[in-house]
Amino acid sequence: MAEQDEAEETSTTGLTVVLESYVVDLPDGNSKEDTRLFADTVVKLNLQKLASVTKGLAGDG
Repeated sequence: MAEQDEAEETSTTGLTVVLESYVVDLPDGNSKEDTRLFADTVVKLNLQKLASVTKGLAGDG
């Protein structure tokens, strides 16, 4: 299963777009939907952390 997640953040200096692409093997005993939900959650949390870190580096938070 290949998924892409996209996050956009606007600021006074412009636009930042983060594209993340990943491939996930479907583990035995797990459904495709459960695996997708888990992978999407991990990617979402990583993008939230990236936004938090970049805001801190920019002095916005």
